[in-house]
Amino acid sequence: MKAFTLVEVLVCLIIFGIIAIAASSIFTLVDKSWNWDMGLLDVQQEVRLVIDGMTREIREGTNLTNNGTSITFNVPDGTNPISYYLSGNQLIRENPAGTIRPISNDVSNVCFCWNGTTSSCDTGASCTKVFTIRVAGSKTVRQRVLPFTLIEKVRLRN
Repeated sequence: MKAFTLVEVLVCLIIFGIIAIAASSIFTLVDKSWNWDMGLLDVQQEVRLVIDGMTREIREGTNLTNNGTSITFNVPDGTNPISYYLSGNQLIRENPAGTIRPISNDVSNVCFCWNGTTSSCDTGASCTKVFTIRVAGSKTVRQRVLPFTLIEKVRLRN
């Protein structure tokens, strides 16, 4: 009779166990990496959509007023001013006054400023026709905060 000895069976079980643990570790690492990348991609897409929409409107804007964290302006075809500001982690678009619409839920910081001639940021009166918007978004995926910041310079047309 030919059969496997107890030692041979135990060696096979140990080898199989090591391979199973290694495969499980690799799968867990790939899964975490996938989820972090998808979370970062979500934040990037949301911030880009937000900043593209604001850029289109601000480029056409007149009578821009800002305090660094909010901006109010008029567009040529509208009579009501448009405002953007941060409320909690939501970026809010207000138009007409009193009618608010959240346009993003994962925004951690927003900054509006005029570009000075010395590349500094001035939140006061317009010193040039170039306006800078900085939007920072973040998302938590598996206890890891995934930040993303996008800065856009807008050349005003009006």
